[in-house]
Amino acid sequence: MIRSKTPVIDHKPKVLEQLAMTPHVVIERGFWRDQQVLIKRLKDMSRKNPEVLERFEREGEVMAKLDHPNIPKLLYLEPGMVVREWVEGRTLYFHLEEDRKIDLPRVLHIARGVLAAINHAHSRGVIHLDLKPGNILLEDWDRVRVIDFGCAKDLTLESITHVGARLGTPNYMAPEQFKGTRHDVRSDVYSIGAIIYEMSVGQLPFSDAFAWLAGRGKPPTIWSEHTGLNQILQKAMQRVPESRFQTVLEMLIALEQLEA
Repeated sequence: MIRSKTPVIDHKPKVLEQLAMTPHVVIERGFWRDQQVLIKRLKDMSRKNPEVLERFEREGEVMAKLDHPNIPKLLYLEPGMVVREWVEGRTLYFHLEEDRKIDLPRVLHIARGVLAAINHAHSRGVIHLDLKPGNILLEDWDRVRVIDFGCAKDLTLESITHVGARLGTPNYMAPEQFKGTRHDVRSDVYSIGAIIYEMSVGQLPFSDAFAWLAGRGKPPTIWSEHTGLNQILQKAMQRVPESRFQTVLEMLIALEQLEA
Protein backbone atom coordinates (compact mmCIF):
# COMPACT_ATOMS: atom_id res chain seq x y z
CA MET A 1 0.00 0.00 0.00
CA ILE A 2 1.06 3.61 -0.54
CA ARG A 3 2.51 5.09 2.63
CA SER A 4 1.43 8.29 4.31
CA LYS A 5 4.74 10.04 3.53
CA THR A 6 3.85 9.98 -0.17
CA PRO A 7 3.28 13.53 -1.53
CA VAL A 8 -0.32 14.66 -1.06
CA ILE A 9 -2.11 16.65 -3.77
CA ASP A 10 -5.42 18.47 -3.97
CA HIS A 11 -6.25 17.87 -7.65
CA LYS A 12 -5.23 15.54 -10.44
CA PRO A 13 -2.94 16.49 -13.35
CA LYS A 14 -4.45 17.35 -16.72
CA VAL A 15 -3.35 15.20 -19.65
CA LEU A 16 -2.07 17.14 -22.68
CA GLU A 17 -0.83 14.37 -24.97
CA GLN A 18 0.11 10.71 -25.08
CA LEU A 19 3.83 10.07 -25.55
CA ALA A 20 4.20 6.30 -25.48
CA MET A 21 2.47 3.04 -24.60
CA THR A 22 3.65 -0.36 -23.37
CA PRO A 23 1.56 -3.52 -22.76
CA HIS A 24 0.72 -2.27 -19.25
CA VAL A 25 1.56 1.43 -19.06
CA VAL A 26 0.57 4.67 -20.81
CA ILE A 27 3.03 7.60 -20.65
CA GLU A 28 1.69 11.13 -21.14
CA ARG A 29 2.71 14.75 -20.95
CA GLY A 30 0.49 16.70 -18.62
CA PHE A 31 0.01 19.87 -16.59
CA TRP A 32 -0.20 20.13 -12.81
CA ARG A 33 0.04 23.12 -10.49
CA ASP A 34 1.34 25.51 -13.16
CA GLN A 35 4.01 23.17 -14.48
CA GLN A 36 4.50 20.50 -17.10
CA VAL A 37 4.70 16.95 -15.79
CA LEU A 38 5.21 13.43 -17.05
CA ILE A 39 2.37 11.04 -16.23
CA LYS A 40 2.88 7.30 -16.05
CA ARG A 41 -0.30 5.30 -15.49
CA LEU A 42 -1.45 1.71 -15.69
CA LYS A 43 -3.99 0.70 -18.29
CA ASP A 44 -7.41 -0.20 -16.87
CA MET A 45 -6.96 -3.93 -17.48
CA SER A 46 -3.50 -3.91 -15.90
CA ARG A 47 -4.91 -2.35 -12.72
CA LYS A 48 -6.81 -5.61 -12.24
CA ASN A 49 -3.58 -7.61 -12.29
CA PRO A 50 -2.37 -7.73 -8.63
CA GLU A 51 1.24 -8.48 -9.59
CA VAL A 52 1.47 -5.61 -12.09
CA LEU A 53 -0.28 -3.19 -9.75
CA GLU A 54 1.98 -4.15 -6.83
CA ARG A 55 5.12 -3.57 -8.88
CA PHE A 56 3.80 -0.25 -10.16
CA GLU A 57 3.00 0.94 -6.64
CA ARG A 58 6.43 -0.20 -5.45
CA GLU A 59 8.01 2.08 -8.06
CA GLY A 60 6.05 5.01 -6.64
CA GLU A 61 7.17 4.19 -3.09
CA VAL A 62 10.78 4.02 -4.24
CA MET A 63 10.57 7.38 -6.02
CA ALA A 64 9.04 8.97 -2.92
CA LYS A 65 12.24 8.16 -1.01
CA LEU A 66 14.54 9.92 -3.47
CA ASP A 67 15.38 13.63 -3.49
CA HIS A 68 18.36 14.50 -5.67
CA PRO A 69 19.07 17.03 -8.48
CA ASN A 70 19.98 14.19 -10.86
CA ILE A 71 16.67 12.33 -10.32
CA PRO A 72 13.33 13.79 -11.49
CA LYS A 73 11.16 14.63 -8.49
CA LEU A 74 7.99 12.70 -7.70
CA LEU A 75 5.04 15.13 -7.60
CA TYR A 76 1.87 13.06 -7.49
CA LEU A 77 1.06 9.48 -6.62
CA GLU A 78 -2.09 7.42 -6.45
CA PRO A 79 -2.84 3.74 -7.13
CA GLY A 80 -2.10 3.15 -10.80
CA MET A 81 -0.60 6.59 -11.46
CA VAL A 82 2.82 8.19 -10.95
CA VAL A 83 3.56 11.80 -11.90
CA ARG A 84 7.04 13.31 -11.91
CA GLU A 85 8.51 16.63 -12.94
CA TRP A 86 8.92 17.18 -16.66
CA VAL A 87 12.45 17.02 -18.05
CA GLU A 88 13.09 18.76 -21.37
CA GLY A 89 15.63 16.71 -23.27
CA ARG A 90 16.41 13.37 -24.88
CA THR A 91 17.79 10.15 -23.53
CA LEU A 92 21.42 9.16 -23.84
CA TYR A 93 20.21 6.34 -26.08
CA PHE A 94 19.18 8.80 -28.80
CA HIS A 95 22.48 10.67 -28.58
CA LEU A 96 24.39 7.41 -28.97
CA GLU A 97 22.22 6.45 -31.94
CA GLU A 98 23.24 9.70 -33.63
CA ASP A 99 26.87 10.06 -32.55
CA ARG A 100 27.90 6.57 -31.39
CA LYS A 101 31.05 7.81 -29.69
CA ILE A 102 31.02 10.77 -27.28
CA ASP A 103 34.00 12.99 -26.49
CA LEU A 104 35.76 12.42 -23.16
CA PRO A 105 34.68 15.62 -21.30
CA ARG A 106 31.02 14.82 -21.97
CA VAL A 107 31.50 11.17 -21.06
CA LEU A 108 32.93 12.20 -17.69
CA HIS A 109 30.18 14.78 -17.12
CA ILE A 110 27.43 12.25 -17.80
CA ALA A 111 29.15 9.59 -15.71
CA ARG A 112 29.47 11.98 -12.75
CA GLY A 113 25.76 12.79 -12.89
CA VAL A 114 24.71 9.15 -13.03
CA LEU A 115 27.09 8.14 -10.24
CA ALA A 116 25.89 11.01 -8.02
CA ALA A 117 22.25 10.03 -8.56
CA ILE A 118 22.87 6.35 -7.85
CA ASN A 119 25.03 7.09 -4.83
CA HIS A 120 22.05 8.99 -3.40
CA ALA A 121 19.69 6.12 -4.23
CA HIS A 122 22.00 3.61 -2.55
CA SER A 123 22.17 5.82 0.54
CA ARG A 124 18.36 5.51 0.72
CA GLY A 125 18.49 1.73 0.34
CA VAL A 126 17.49 1.69 -3.34
CA ILE A 127 19.36 -0.24 -6.07
CA HIS A 128 18.31 0.77 -9.60
CA LEU A 129 19.07 -2.52 -11.44
CA ASP A 130 18.12 -1.25 -14.91
CA LEU A 131 20.68 1.43 -15.69
CA LYS A 132 21.05 1.91 -19.43
CA PRO A 133 21.24 4.79 -21.96
CA GLY A 134 17.45 4.75 -22.34
CA ASN A 135 17.05 5.54 -18.64
CA ILE A 136 19.40 8.54 -18.64
CA LEU A 137 17.95 11.90 -19.69
CA LEU A 138 20.14 14.77 -20.88
CA GLU A 139 19.01 18.38 -20.91
CA ASP A 140 21.04 19.89 -23.78
CA TRP A 141 24.13 17.92 -22.70
CA ASP A 142 23.98 19.79 -19.40
CA ARG A 143 21.97 18.33 -16.56
CA VAL A 144 21.90 14.54 -16.21
CA ARG A 145 18.79 12.80 -14.89
CA VAL A 146 18.39 9.12 -14.04
CA ILE A 147 14.85 7.81 -14.58
CA ASP A 148 12.72 4.64 -14.46
CA PHE A 149 12.99 2.89 -11.11
CA GLY A 150 10.50 0.23 -12.20
CA CYS A 151 13.01 -2.60 -11.71
CA ALA A 152 14.56 -1.11 -8.57
CA LYS A 153 15.15 -3.07 -5.39
CA ASP A 154 14.30 -1.32 -2.13
CA LEU A 155 16.37 -2.99 0.57
CA THR A 156 14.04 -1.65 3.28
CA LEU A 157 10.93 -3.33 1.84
CA GLU A 158 9.93 -6.96 1.47
CA SER A 159 10.59 -8.53 -1.92
CA ILE A 160 7.73 -8.74 -4.38
CA THR A 161 6.83 -12.34 -5.14
CA HIS A 162 5.87 -13.95 -8.43
CA VAL A 163 8.11 -11.68 -10.46
CA GLY A 164 10.85 -12.97 -12.80
CA ALA A 165 14.33 -12.66 -11.35
CA ARG A 166 16.00 -11.58 -14.59
CA LEU A 167 14.70 -8.03 -14.62
CA GLY A 168 17.01 -5.67 -16.47
CA THR A 169 18.65 -5.22 -19.88
CA PRO A 170 21.26 -7.85 -20.93
CA ASN A 171 23.80 -5.47 -22.51
CA TYR A 172 24.10 -3.56 -19.21
CA MET A 173 23.15 -6.24 -16.69
CA ALA A 174 25.69 -7.60 -14.21
CA PRO A 175 26.30 -11.38 -14.36
CA GLU A 176 25.08 -11.95 -10.79
CA GLN A 177 21.90 -10.03 -11.56
CA PHE A 178 21.31 -12.27 -14.57
CA LYS A 179 21.52 -15.24 -12.20
CA GLY A 180 18.91 -13.78 -9.88
CA THR A 181 20.83 -11.69 -7.32
CA ARG A 182 18.97 -8.40 -6.78
CA HIS A 183 20.40 -7.04 -3.53
CA ASP A 184 23.96 -6.02 -4.49
CA VAL A 185 24.85 -2.34 -5.07
CA ARG A 186 27.82 -3.51 -7.14
CA SER A 187 25.38 -4.55 -9.87
CA ASP A 188 24.74 -0.85 -10.49
CA VAL A 189 28.52 -0.26 -10.57
CA TYR A 190 28.78 -2.81 -13.38
CA SER A 191 25.91 -1.24 -15.36
CA ILE A 192 27.42 2.25 -15.12
CA GLY A 193 30.71 0.82 -16.34
CA ALA A 194 28.96 -0.69 -19.37
CA ILE A 195 27.28 2.65 -20.14
CA ILE A 196 30.57 4.56 -19.91
CA TYR A 197 32.18 1.91 -22.12
CA GLU A 198 29.57 2.42 -24.84
CA MET A 199 29.91 6.21 -24.67
CA SER A 200 33.71 6.21 -24.85
CA VAL A 201 34.34 3.28 -27.21
CA GLY A 202 31.36 3.77 -29.50
CA GLN A 203 29.95 0.25 -29.31
CA LEU A 204 28.43 -2.21 -26.86
CA PRO A 205 30.87 -4.17 -24.69
CA PHE A 206 29.74 -7.60 -25.90
CA SER A 207 28.57 -8.93 -29.26
CA ASP A 208 26.79 -11.73 -27.36
CA ALA A 209 25.71 -10.40 -23.98
CA PHE A 210 23.92 -13.62 -23.00
CA ALA A 211 27.08 -15.71 -23.48
CA TRP A 212 29.02 -13.33 -21.23
CA LEU A 213 26.29 -13.33 -18.58
CA ALA A 214 26.10 -17.12 -18.62
CA GLY A 215 29.85 -17.39 -18.07
CA ARG A 216 30.88 -18.50 -21.56
CA GLY A 217 31.90 -15.18 -23.15
CA LYS A 218 35.18 -13.29 -22.95
CA PRO A 219 35.82 -9.71 -21.77
CA PRO A 220 35.77 -6.94 -24.40
CA THR A 221 38.84 -6.80 -26.64
CA ILE A 222 38.49 -3.06 -27.42
CA TRP A 223 38.77 -0.51 -24.64
CA SER A 224 38.86 3.26 -24.22
CA GLU A 225 41.82 5.08 -25.76
CA HIS A 226 42.22 6.95 -22.46
CA THR A 227 44.43 4.80 -20.21
CA GLY A 228 43.00 6.08 -16.92
CA LEU A 229 39.39 5.65 -18.02
CA ASN A 230 40.26 2.23 -19.42
CA GLN A 231 41.46 1.13 -15.98
CA ILE A 232 38.24 2.37 -14.35
CA LEU A 233 36.10 0.53 -16.89
CA GLN A 234 38.02 -2.71 -16.53
CA LYS A 235 37.55 -2.61 -12.77
CA ALA A 236 33.88 -1.65 -12.89
CA MET A 237 33.00 -4.43 -15.35
CA GLN A 238 34.66 -7.36 -13.65
CA ARG A 239 32.56 -10.51 -13.76
CA VAL A 240 33.00 -11.10 -10.02
CA PRO A 241 31.48 -8.34 -7.82
CA GLU A 242 34.30 -8.54 -5.29
CA SER A 243 36.76 -7.41 -7.98
CA ARG A 244 34.80 -4.24 -8.88
CA PHE A 245 34.54 -0.90 -7.14
CA GLN A 246 32.64 -1.79 -4.00
CA THR A 247 30.47 1.34 -4.09
CA VAL A 248 29.48 3.91 -6.72
CA LEU A 249 31.09 6.55 -4.48
CA GLU A 250 34.42 4.74 -4.80
CA MET A 251 33.96 4.74 -8.57
CA LEU A 252 33.03 8.44 -8.57
CA ILE A 253 36.17 9.31 -6.59
CA ALA A 254 38.31 7.40 -9.11
CA LEU A 255 36.62 9.31 -11.94
CA GLU A 256 37.23 12.66 -10.25
CA GLN A 257 40.92 11.80 -9.78
CA LEU A 258 41.09 10.96 -13.46
CA GLU A 259 40.13 14.54 -14.32
CA ALA A 260 42.63 16.11 -11.93
